Amino acid sequence: MQVKTRFPPENSGHIHIGHAKAAYSNYKFAKINGGTMMIRFDDTNPSNCKKEYADSILEDLRTLGFVADTTEISNTSIYFDQLQNYAVTMIENGYAYVDNTSTEQIRQNRKTKTESTSRNNSVDINLLLWEKLLTSTDVDNLVLRAKINMRDKNACMRDPVLYRRCSKEHYLTKTKYNAYPTYDFSCPILDSIENITHTFRTVEYADRTDLYFWVLDKLSLRKPVLQLFSSLRFDHTVMSKRKIKLLIDTGTLAGWNDPRLCTIKGLIRRGITAESILKYVDMMYLSSNNTKKGTYSMLLTINAGILENKSGRYVAVEKSDAYTATFDPPIDEYTRSVDLHPKFPKIGEKNMHVSNNIYLEGRDAKTLTVGEEITLMNLGNAIVTNIHEHQIVLAPNFAGDFKLTKKKLHWLSAANCCEIQVNEYDHILKTEKLILNDDKSISKDCIRIDSHKIINCYAEASLLVVDPGHHVQLMRRGFHIVDDAKRLVRLPDSGKVNSFSVYF
Repeated sequence: MQVKTRFPPENSGHIHIGHAKAAYSNYKFAKINGGTMMIRFDDTNPSNCKKEYADSILEDLRTLGFVADTTEISNTSIYFDQLQNYAVTMIENGYAYVDNTSTEQIRQNRKTKTESTSRNNSVDINLLLWEKLLTSTDVDNLVLRAKINMRDKNACMRDPVLYRRCSKEHYLTKTKYNAYPTYDFSCPILDSIENITHTFRTVEYADRTDLYFWVLDKLSLRKPVLQLFSSLRFDHTVMSKRKIKLLIDTGTLAGWNDPRLCTIKGLIRRGITAESILKYVDMMYLSSNNTKKGTYSMLLTINAGILENKSGRYVAVEKSDAYTATFDPPIDEYTRSVDLHPKFPKIGEKNMHVSNNIYLEGRDAKTLTVGEEITLMNLGNAIVTNIHEHQIVLAPNFAGDFKLTKKKLHWLSAANCCEIQVNEYDHILKTEKLILNDDKSISKDCIRIDSHKIINCYAEASLLVVDPGHHVQLMRRGFHIVDDAKRLVRLPDSGKVNSFSVYF
């Protein structure tokens, strides 16, 4: 049988870098073994699963290169009728029963290893209750449970739920079904009948491995090879879909593509390239080691190496602290072409405008003294002849030797510049994990209230022609991605992940 793997996301939100690692592991294993990977949406919970999330997941997987036009796409909902038939088989063979115990009581009984009175129902009674579970609208507590061993040392084997009711309309099947299979029931069955040869799961599912094969055994279905690998977690951010929704609903985050998130859309908007994400997850391909501490810094380092030889360099000066420098004697105004990157001319050129009035960075200007000779990058030397508040007078000495000056300053023409907004983001959390209060609201103590800062800058007018989604390097300010014509998002320095420091 040809190797076939599957990536089974629940389309209840947008995928994050942890999902990218899982998808990549399935994708790479299939590819190196001459096989294929399919996508199967786990759409068994109508309350959370939506088409917009499925579309977004496919979009992100295409961005990462995991999905092509020929990729097989499936949904668990396609098999709802078959899954019901398998459930009936389980009931008829005495491997499942319908329980009317409340959810809370079932949870408590599993902790105390206490059997439900429904466990001793006859097959006929279970089939009658099963029919009610599927069709009745006035019975809330009915669930189908596996009949395994309530005293098993593995809590997952203490009669887990296989089917539960849900009154919400399914985005694909609409109101056809009133009850839906759990992942523990549907996943092994579909892995078998969709001819999956190798199943990869993260280690947090290790205690469910016995249940996975128990279902296949009781239904006499073919067993795939199952392998566990480590999950991927970052501190100081949120990766749980439910908690991300909570942060969005409360206005703490702007949306699933907020640059403070590690969703694929959030990372891309932050300036992390798809190539960087792939190189990063490849380092941990099918690794069973804990992959959490320090990993974000590693991702940024990989990204910076990729951006260095393809990002054009531009000048921006912080508006609130800008100094105006005037040449005396005056110089002619003109425009000339310069390389976007001095080491990589193949990147292209930009128009550099020269005028008699220029802007200097306040942090630089404050260090200048009268009589000092400085170098203005891409222009030449000048001598400081006067300083008065935020006004500086420079005597041009463009032919001077730049090797003799200690200060090389970036600058931009005041006559040909634009205003841009530089957005800087820090981690959304001050603590390693999100803290919830007893009422499930978000604790204010864990939220970093200054995790988003906006810096208004003057910038070269040539920056306006850079398309959104492209990367640039602002001189001495690091790498940025263009969010729109006048809005940039700064990438954090890999060595200062928790810092808003503007300068390297």
